[in-house]
Amino acid sequence: MTGQKPQIQDERNSNIQKSVRGSVLLLSGRFVSIALNLITQLVTIRYLSKLDYGILAIGLILADYGAIIVAAGLDKSLSRFLPLYHEKRDLAQLRGALLFAVIVVLIFGALAFGVAFILLRAGIGIDAASAPLVLLVILLAPLNAFERILEAFLATMGHSKAIASRRYLLRPLLKLSCVGLVILASGTVMQVAQAHLVAALTGALLYLWITGKAMVRAGVFDRPLAIRFPIGDILAYGIPQHGSDLARSARGLMLPLILSGSAGPVALATYAAILPFARLNDVVIDAFSILFTPVAARLHVAQKYQDINAHFWRTAAWIAVGTFPVFLMTCIFADEVVPLFLGERYADSSPILALVSLGIYVHALFGYNARMLRLEGHGKLVLYVDIVTSLAAIAACWVLVREYAAFGVAVASCASILLYSLLKSYLLLRTSKIISLDKPYLRLCMKAAFLSSLLLIVELVFQPAFPVCMLLSGLATIALVRMGRHVMQIDMVFSV
Repeated sequence: MTGQKPQIQDERNSNIQKSVRGSVLLLSGRFVSIALNLITQLVTIRYLSKLDYGILAIGLILADYGAIIVAAGLDKSLSRFLPLYHEKRDLAQLRGALLFAVIVVLIFGALAFGVAFILLRAGIGIDAASAPLVLLVILLAPLNAFERILEAFLATMGHSKAIASRRYLLRPLLKLSCVGLVILASGTVMQVAQAHLVAALTGALLYLWITGKAMVRAGVFDRPLAIRFPIGDILAYGIPQHGSDLARSARGLMLPLILSGSAGPVALATYAAILPFARLNDVVIDAFSILFTPVAARLHVAQKYQDINAHFWRTAAWIAVGTFPVFLMTCIFADEVVPLFLGERYADSSPILALVSLGIYVHALFGYNARMLRLEGHGKLVLYVDIVTSLAAIAACWVLVREYAAFGVAVASCASILLYSLLKSYLLLRTSKIISLDKPYLRLCMKAAFLSSLLLIVELVFQPAFPVCMLLSGLATIALVRMGRHVMQIDMVFSV
């Protein structure tokens, strides 16, 4: 019996080890994407006037959240069920799930564009003269939603390299090339929007080709080509998920639209210009999320609940530590970051960046609470939390935006994210039969808060230059890695 114990332990750690390794690979590719996307965004922000950038930002925001709406939660449903069908070698249901998702994305994409066309042509949320530009950018939404479906399949097959190469290299390179050529040619804001669309369309075609090759290798097209549509499974899991997505999208869409309608596109530019920096706090959690759900689903089927708990907290530790330097630079040292990268005309965006980054980082610290709640069959609870926090955010924004403009929107956004994260964490710990509070991880979060407080004092007293901020953030991150090494289990994850 004692001879079997190490073997059992190795087997328990195998899936988690592969997931973290694959996620670190995706994260490495993401760093390349960060640099390329930031260059594109910064060049665009500095090239366009605040008015033009504000109008373009409306279209990009609508496209981002429109992709979530058009995907209808199916990308997350596929991440949940494709591993099950593949594990059972049930290719008929696997094919049916993929085909059903593609059909829904096409239908929802057409409906979303039609609704946007009617509203924008009527001048709702933006003046009618700017509507053609915004509508052009909104075409990105169905393309991005389609890519989410393809990505769910690649994640199921464990193709981390394919996801990383497409999502983190090809797409940002295409965007930078197309937008850069327009700017070098002194193009208009409409041509910048067209460049975004051309890059996205080219990238989607390349992604389809990569995914098609993976499907051939996985036997998706092997005969007999039987198809069974697992609509019941997909909808039972996906409808609450899509309801949550709609609630969050309403929050993400309504806040900038209320700001634009109340204070104009220039005020929106003040808010939207910092979003690329604030969203850097999502980089690590996004990279790990691609492989987290498929691994958790497989472990759940095998009833390896202790492994799921370990997987949850180990992944949360990697997210907390990996995001920490970004949080320090975008929140604690926001006053040095914004003028340097965006120019003095955006200097008033610094407190906005600090607030939004704080909310996003705290959300990242809580890990994948919503995903675990759904995995255990509590999707409706997540939906209720999404609805409550979205309504609270919209109400707070409506009250604050008239007096404080973009800063008021940042306050509403940060407060709603904090409320959302706290409620999800409470519900998970209260209802879950799998996840229990991990005290070592809690201590790691307290150490991160302590280090952040020290650097905040340094910032307020000395206001160090940007290179010094970078050095301090690096040293603090190294200290946090050393403090959290046992929680992250670095030696086990990268053992040969």
